[in-house]
Amino acid sequence: MNVKQRTGNSEIQSCPWIPYEQAVSNSGSEQRNLFNMEEKTVDVHILCVYQLESKTLNKRWRRQTLQLGHVEVTLSLKYCPHPLEPPSSTAQQPPVFCVSIQSVAQQQGVLVPHVVRCCVEEVERRGLDEVGIYRVSGTTSDISMLKSAFNSNLREAVSRLRSAEVNAVSGVLKLYFRELPEPLIPTELFQSLARALDIQDLNSRLVSMLSLLQSCPDANRHTFLYLLHHLQRVSERQDVNKMSLLNLATVFGPSLVRPPVAGLGHNGPTVDISQEVVIQVQVVYCYLQCNNLPEAQISLPHDTDAEDETTHM
Repeated sequence: MNVKQRTGNSEIQSCPWIPYEQAVSNSGSEQRNLFNMEEKTVDVHILCVYQLESKTLNKRWRRQTLQLGHVEVTLSLKYCPHPLEPPSSTAQQPPVFCVSIQSVAQQQGVLVPHVVRCCVEEVERRGLDEVGIYRVSGTTSDISMLKSAFNSNLREAVSRLRSAEVNAVSGVLKLYFRELPEPLIPTELFQSLARALDIQDLNSRLVSMLSLLQSCPDANRHTFLYLLHHLQRVSERQDVNKMSLLNLATVFGPSLVRPPVAGLGHNGPTVDISQEVVIQVQVVYCYLQCNNLPEAQISLPHDTDAEDETTHM
């Protein structure tokens, strides 16, 4: 198979067993090639072109990792039956902030939105020993920058996460949940959860609350479970980061659990606003105390493409 790499007017013979053509437009526009020498990360858009021969079509497409000196390159190959176009540097994805989590999950073909997963993984990579993680706020400008990146280009957002201050990473995750038009735990469950908190026996209380959680939409439920497992891992390092389960529930409770708005079909008893905050915190705290939480499902059943997209960026 004889494929060459074209750059400008010159031609360089490519490695014979990994044919590719660099995605550079005929107009000579600058290619997207971002290098971060400190982190040793590379973001290069490449268009793979293969000759349609029987040996090509019958090939088992798989992920390959190459070691080029100090640079590691991971290639994920997949046959596409229609012509491919180089990615546009100006193409934007649908926004994810201030959009219902069910809409975002459906658009991305997942159960846990990429913004949640990416931020959680980055915090666990280098923020578990950060004192006051999730309590200490990142700079507003850094959080705004990350929000804008997630709203326009996921790959750019992931690249920026790796170099952003870790409190900005945790801050953009908190902001995502805070700006959801509908809370992660539907408001119609607020009164039922409040009543469940009054159950004296801890095991019975947890059974009741887990049963209520099952009535949530799939994306809401699995994202909530994914976050709960993450916060439990954060609290395992509380001797260092000073963030106990109660501290974390205090931070996230008001964003994840919200009471119904008065006058909008709310027929339950009126609750004082200070009592509402107590309920919000206690609901999340109760879930965090559960040692046998169901596992979160990240991707839709039998669909790993969306998961691979963020894992190998």
